[in-house]
Amino acid sequence: MKTHLLILILFINVNCFGQKFDQHQFNYITPPYQSNLFEKELSRINSIDFEVSTSNGKLQINALHRLGFKRFVLNSGVMTWLYLAVHGGGLFYQSFNASQEQIIVNGNIIKKGYGLQDFRFLLKETDSLFMSIKGPDFTLLNGSIPDLRSDSDSYIFFQNNEIKYNAILYRLTAKKDTFSISKLLQLDDTSIFAIQIQGEQIYIATKKNFYIVNKLSGKIEQEIDNIFWGQSYPNSFAILNKNEVYVGMRSAYAKINPQLKQIEFYFYQY
Repeated sequence: MKTHLLILILFINVNCFGQKFDQHQFNYITPPYQSNLFEKELSRINSIDFEVSTSNGKLQINALHRLGFKRFVLNSGVMTWLYLAVHGGGLFYQSFNASQEQIIVNGNIIKKGYGLQDFRFLLKETDSLFMSIKGPDFTLLNGSIPDLRSDSDSYIFFQNNEIKYNAILYRLTAKKDTFSISKLLQLDDTSIFAIQIQGEQIYIATKKNFYIVNKLSGKIEQEIDNIFWGQSYPNSFAILNKNEVYVGMRSAYAKINPQLKQIEFYFYQY
């Protein structure tokens, strides 16, 4: 029972899953913004994590529902991303060639195992798609990977190191059964909460900062620092244009003009 309750808390909000919200349900908060503003709003026991996205060029606001599970079909097999917060997860690969016994990751030989199966007991009766995955697999990378985004012929993801207190953005490329994982950018003294790829740029929300990074070079092109949103756990981006970027978070959403380095916060009217 405790395990089932934990999974429900991690992956769904039973009171508002699937619910859509209108911008008129949020109040604009006049600056200056201080950390105690977020402390007051987040003290509500019924706070909701809001996820933002775009549809037909317009902002969409929904209650966040992060499955922590995606499958990507490659030329030679299927790659699975699994994220279970404190329970870890990783990247796993199953080849279309059932007789294949090894693959190459960053020049190292990886043999077939049962990495995905180790997490099956945590998801019992909660995700039928994941439970349908059977048989051996290859572990590309173990550990907590909060988000992964596909980008043409590669994949962008990040990991937070709680011990060294830094965050690293990675790029993964695959050519048949040979994989390469390379570091794109390291951010010190912070944790990454959300990323989004848009054209040639990667939008990043960390505990205190907002970045726009060139996805090829890993160079920071724009930065807004000392933002008081860490306790709100930014989770998603909705990019309407270069001057209008929205960030979803707990109890609120933010509107950013990166060119002018302006941020506006809108809190939900409970």
